[in-house]
Amino acid sequence: MDAAQWDERYRASAGGVWATQPPAVVREITGALPAGTAIDVATGDGRTALWLAEHGWRCTGLDF
Repeated sequence: MDAAQWDERYRASAGGVWATQPPAVVREITGALPAGTAIDVATGDGRTALWLAEHGWRCTGLDF
């Protein structure tokens, strides 16, 4: 898939394409850390970056 195809896939799904929460391992690891700066590589629909930001992290989501 190219970037335009991914954009269309996300645009067509108002509720998101995958789960609404980040992976359990992200919640487990970050729960033991003070909020800081993070980068979410291959962020997809941004659920992990958004969750981190909601929990006090300064997060950048990066995808193509």
